[in-house]
Amino acid sequence: MLESGDHRLGNRNGEWFDKGETFSGIPYENGLVEVDTLKDLFPDLPHLVGPALAWVLHHQAVSCVIPGASRPSQVTENISASADVAFSQQQLTAIDELYAQSIRSHVHDLW
Repeated sequence: MLESGDHRLGNRNGEWFDKGETFSGIPYENGLVEVDTLKDLFPDLPHLVGPALAWVLHHQAVSCVIPGASRPSQVTENISASADVAFSQQQLTAIDELYAQSIRSHVHDLW
């Protein structure tokens, strides 16, 4: 569930900015399904910040990630998040497949 104050709670139709209530361009309902899929891949982690940042950073073309934060504690979490994740080959393959099958068509042309 989204926390109070999360921009996605009030931007469903793009009133505040162009993506609407989405996960960076992914339709909201699809995003919820994919989050559940990712939670199943990382059942021992309290949240998906680490895997998300680590997956983006594992691409050779990416040199840095600038995640958002609305609380000081999130800045600290973001700084250390990717260092706390070591993907198994199964996890990496599953994330790559999830991206290819469910996410790429919504966002890849925006890069």
